[in-house]
Amino acid sequence: MSASSKIIESYGMSMTVGTAPAKGFISAVNSIYDRETLHLPAGTRKRSLYRLITDCAGVSEGMSVICGERELTVLSVEPVSIFGQYSHTECLLSLKGGAADV
Repeated sequence: MSASSKIIESYGMSMTVGTAPAKGFISAVNSIYDRETLHLPAGTRKRSLYRLITDCAGVSEGMSVICGERELTVLSVEPVSIFGQYSHTECLLSLKGGAADV
């Protein structure tokens, strides 16, 4: 077990990736829109991106991630290796839902 796997297992949030239970960290990356200056039509949500760091190796684009009451969609996946061995996976996510699509 790698050092990153130990940290993720000890301190990570519980979530479901696809249909498998997993642990990881989710954090906001940025908002595509400047919240103060851009006014969108009523009912349109400003799309934010999130980063997922997990030791779940089976993550692929388009998968669903459920953490708490939020459901997110995987936009991109990047496996990370340290000294030639798999360490963890980093993903870019967006909120799933009708108005979240831009």
